[in-house]
Amino acid sequence: MTSALEARRRTALRELPKNLTIEQVADALDVGYSTAAVLVRKHDYKTKNRKQLFWEQFFAKLADKESLTIEEIMNLASCSRATACARAKEFGYETKRKTREQEDQYDWSNVDWDRPNCEIAEQLGCSRWAVTLKRRSLGKANVAKKVHTGPRTPMTAAIHNLASEFAEQANGLLDYNDWADICCDPSNDELLDTRRMRVRSVLPDYVEYTKPIDPHAVPDMDMRLSSRDLAEIWEIRETTVGWERLRLDKFQPMYQGRQPQRMEDERYLKLLNEERERRVSHIREARDFIVCRKALLADMRERWAVLLADAKKAQG
Repeated sequence: MTSALEARRRTALRELPKNLTIEQVADALDVGYSTAAVLVRKHDYKTKNRKQLFWEQFFAKLADKESLTIEEIMNLASCSRATACARAKEFGYETKRKTREQEDQYDWSNVDWDRPNCEIAEQLGCSRWAVTLKRRSLGKANVAKKVHTGPRTPMTAAIHNLASEFAEQANGLLDYNDWADICCDPSNDELLDTRRMRVRSVLPDYVEYTKPIDPHAVPDMDMRLSSRDLAEIWEIRETTVGWERLRLDKFQPMYQGRQPQRMEDERYLKLLNEERERRVSHIREARDFIVCRKALLADMRERWAVLLADAKKAQG
């Protein structure tokens, strides 16, 4: 009985048109989705997935209508630009290109082309590269960025004063992001990149910048010890030690894994104790670094508020 039922289903499957979805096969054979999936897989019936069916029906509906742009296809199908372009090419749909007036989403009519690109971009809320391309298309000459030669702004003056007091002390403890986080004006919402660029232009006048260490990073380990022992001492994964060995051109340990004879080798035991002492020393140094850094950040933030207020008051 079972073989007869399967034979009828196989015959009915062969009579179906090609490239149906599994849902359509299930409806045609009056079976469930799982049964239809087993049948098409067993009898090598090539189905069409739901995405292909969707796009086929989608472009079939657009066949008798005016061509759409890629952006309009994206909005109708709720897909990305890459997907819309790929599917339009796959089904041979010729999209409509935007006119130059449609492509320009910014009002260039009131732009003063005697100003530098950065000022125009800030005025229109676009990128400087968009202004550059528009300037080239109009044949306008490029204008160099104006160099500020007048008195310092309150923000710049406050940064100079703060750097004169803390630059040497903070060198090697704070990075540019820490400085940028401190040197901010609560009344002016600036991007972190803007503040960081301002700090990078000031600090070289006072100290040669040294990048701070990472207190949580594992220092160079003694690769003569086994990976398991190093992983236990430094509380890291054994695979991390393995990657470090690979970086050091496959530096091999004296003993592999947990070979018992390693604990009878006085030279190996000495290296093991020295590595444990280095671990303790590293923890102590990292703790001192973090404590000093937190104290310095608190002092600098407190001093920054005073310097910024004085700089604004001096400018009036």
